[in-house]
Amino acid sequence: MILFAWANSKEAAASSALFIVVNSISGLLGSLDKPILLNETSYGWLIAIVAGGLIGSYVGSHKFQYKTVQYVLAAVLTVACVKLIFS
Repeated sequence: MILFAWANSKEAAASSALFIVVNSISGLLGSLDKPILLNETSYGWLIAIVAGGLIGSYVGSHKFQYKTVQYVLAAVLTVACVKLIFS
């Protein structure tokens, strides 16, 4: 999106967040044929996930400057590319 100038860094970050949510939901729906096993740490992880998402979206949209969002997005995309290449 950024490469083709379809969006700026903040818009691309928001779009990637939506993609991650949709991808995660589809992964969860695909595993519904297996029993869901929750243990005592599952609820802590769920709280951490929601809190991290809320904090990250607030900080990214209200506190970070435009250049900071570009650097964070570049770092996240780099990690994703390295993970894709080596796994």
